[in-house]
Amino acid sequence: MDLGICLNHPLIDGTRPAARIADDCLIRPGAVIYCGVTILSGVKVGHHTMIREHARIGPDTVIGTAVTIEDNTVIGARCLIETQALITGRMVIEDDVFIGPGVITTNERDIRWNREGAREHLEGPHVCHGARIGAGAILLPGITIGANALIGAGSIVTRDVPENAIAMGNPARVVGEVPVKDRL
Repeated sequence: MDLGICLNHPLIDGTRPAARIADDCLIRPGAVIYCGVTILSGVKVGHHTMIREHARIGPDTVIGTAVTIEDNTVIGARCLIETQALITGRMVIEDDVFIGPGVITTNERDIRWNREGAREHLEGPHVCHGARIGAGAILLPGITIGANALIGAGSIVTRDVPENAIAMGNPARVVGEVPVKDRL
C-alpha cells in the first residue's frame, strides 16, 4: 500500500477509530483519509482526494483526483468516480457505477445548517447498480437513480429516475431507455 495522509484527529464523539486500508490499495500523494474509513482490496485513490470519517469503499473501485467523499457514505465494488466529483455524506453508491467528472451530490433538503437536529435530516442520493452519471450532473437529496440508468452531462436530477432510463435536462426528465446491450 502506498499511502497519502491519514488524519488521527478525534471524531465528534471523541473517539479515534483506525482507518482500515487493504494492503494492495494505491493511495496517491496528497490524499487525506479520516478516522474510521474502510478501503477494501484493489482500490486506487487519486491525488488530493479527501475521504471523510466512516466512509466505506468497495473492492477494485477507482477514486479520481481531487474527489471529496463525505462522511458515512458507502461506495460499492468496481466503481469509477472521476476527477473533482463531490460525493455527499450519507450516500449509497452500489456496485459498477460510473460518476463523471465534476458531479455534485447533495444531502440536505431543507438547508437546516446550524439548526437543532440538522444532522438527523441528511439523506444523500442512492445510485443503484450499473448506473452512469454524466459529467457535471447534480443529484439532489434523497433521490434514487435506478439500476443501469444513464444521466446526461450537466443534468439536474430533482426526482427519482427509474431503472434502465435515460434522463437529462434541467430538471432531468426521462427521454429514453438504455439499450439492452448497454445494461449490466
